[in-house]
Amino acid sequence: MPIDFNIINTSLLEIFILLFSIIFVYILEVINTKVDLYGWLIKRNIILRWLFYYILIFSVIIFGIYGPGFSASEFIYFQF
Repeated sequence: MPIDFNIINTSLLEIFILLFSIIFVYILEVINTKVDLYGWLIKRNIILRWLFYYILIFSVIIFGIYGPGFSASEFIYFQF
């Protein structure tokens, strides 16, 4: 029986992005238990640190606000 993603109003791409993100965070957590990632990042060059920070901020903006299916006119309470 195929899975109907229309019930939860998500596409297959959104499910893939969610699963990839969960796996990525889990891998980072496993690595962080063995190596102090924050300490490692602090010891790096300031350019590398700020590049990392900008990539994180940009990722949150792109995937958080302007994700798949974004429409500014379809606010959650738009029809009420």
